[in-house]
Amino acid sequence: MLEMRSNLMAHHLGVLEDLGVIVRVVSESDRRKRYVQLVPSALSGLQLDRAVPAQRIVFVCTENSARSQLAEAIWNQRNTVPATSAGIAPASELQPGVLEAAARRGIDLSSAYPKPVPELAHDDLVISVCDRAHDVLAGRPEINELHWSVPDPAVMNTSTAFDDSADVLTDRIASLGPSITLV
Repeated sequence: MLEMRSNLMAHHLGVLEDLGVIVRVVSESDRRKRYVQLVPSALSGLQLDRAVPAQRIVFVCTENSARSQLAEAIWNQRNTVPATSAGIAPASELQPGVLEAAARRGIDLSSAYPKPVPELAHDDLVISVCDRAHDVLAGRPEINELHWSVPDPAVMNTSTAFDDSADVLTDRIASLGPSITLV
């Protein structure tokens, strides 16, 4: 896509990593893969230079039992473009830890439940919040996808892990939200 040789790309990524602008994160889905992730504080205050139109935001993770549910609720509290959430393999219920983390932040998840990925439209902005969901969605040119690679708090299953996920999602939503406009 960038019409750049891989060794030159690796060099530039190394420079950005040395400057603290990016970090490399091992995929939870396939430990052989590494994702490049922006360090949010390195670019604090920067906004997109143009509005991104979307009819809705669809947060997707594997089970739709924690991260994507939090993201949907946080987004809908702060933004006018509607959001929903979904899972590529929905669980039967939400993680208890996500309910507790949401309650600590005044987020109501009482009517939330895991649901499958809906029919996606060209005007949807799909945000995969886990590596497995990204692996499934990647390569689908008909969707507009961002990948956030938020660690699964259910793996550690501690209140700190769920709070950390909520904090990461809150920060990313605060940065992205002002740039999204309703189609």
